[in-house]
Amino acid sequence: MINNRRITPIGLSESYEAPEIHIPSAKELTALLADKGVAVTMGESLKGGTVSQVYAGSEQGRAVVVKYTTDSFDTDPTVSPLPHQSHYTDSTILKYLAKTNGVRVPQVLHDFQDQPITVMEDMRAAGFTILNENLLNGHLPMESASEVGKGIAVLQQTLAKHEEFETALSGPQVYYERGLELRLAYPNTQTQYDRLEKRFTNAHQQLIAVDTHPKNMFVNKEGKVAWIDFGFSVWGDRDFALPNCMAHIFIYALAGYIERPKAATFVTDAVAAYRNVLPIEDANIRPWHYLYRATYRFTCSLIIVSSILCNTSRQRCCPADILLTLGIL
Repeated sequence: MINNRRITPIGLSESYEAPEIHIPSAKELTALLADKGVAVTMGESLKGGTVSQVYAGSEQGRAVVVKYTTDSFDTDPTVSPLPHQSHYTDSTILKYLAKTNGVRVPQVLHDFQDQPITVMEDMRAAGFTILNENLLNGHLPMESASEVGKGIAVLQQTLAKHEEFETALSGPQVYYERGLELRLAYPNTQTQYDRLEKRFTNAHQQLIAVDTHPKNMFVNKEGKVAWIDFGFSVWGDRDFALPNCMAHIFIYALAGYIERPKAATFVTDAVAAYRNVLPIEDANIRPWHYLYRATYRFTCSLIIVSSILCNTSRQRCCPADILLTLGIL
């Protein structure tokens, strides 16, 4: 059954207390896994966020990653809760993709029905690095451009064959979460938002990966690409994934981390590789340009304001602050 829930109007309250969320420490996760008969030695924390906690570790000498997913209740009342059930969507898709050809994902070693914990292969041990880390260090791996474009297309092709099941989030929920920039850039009209939401939830409907961005992409020296983080995958518009990824590349260039001419070449090569696998009809892909034009407009405003504040306070303006504000880092 496909999840078709929609966001309902926000209510009112004289007092507000967000539910307490407990994210297990490395020691607690070790104990939880031991109760399941899995002996993992925990290492460094790889990520701490509002949705999951990720640790490096080892199991019988093999490098692994341990991911714990929790509920997320934002203090901003316009943001809808993100449920820990995204763990089950993530592990379901990871295991499905691992059985197919053409899409590289980490192998799931252990996951559980009663605990939102996944123990998986550490891609770094196979020679991969997160694309985000490359970009923050000023390196745009041009040899990966074609593989990124082809990979997105093959990923969507493969997911289209998956049988229907209820994902943690619905198409309308996902679009609501990702439409913030559009609503901020055009606060006096919701015409574009309504138009794109209708498209996202009606056109080219299939299971799609919506988080096709540099934080969820691994690359190696040969230019090969691997993918992670499918927890928010939904039945939605297939044409969303490509511009979602490409827009991120331009934002890194806009923030000064990578050279703009190289970013343009990277995107051109990636789009061409995508076209070799899936068709791009201009009428289909163009509507998403509105969303990323809004993101661009919002980012430019943010950079200008940040620069003014930094100059006023005589502090050096850091592009990382801009990307953090946008939720890219």
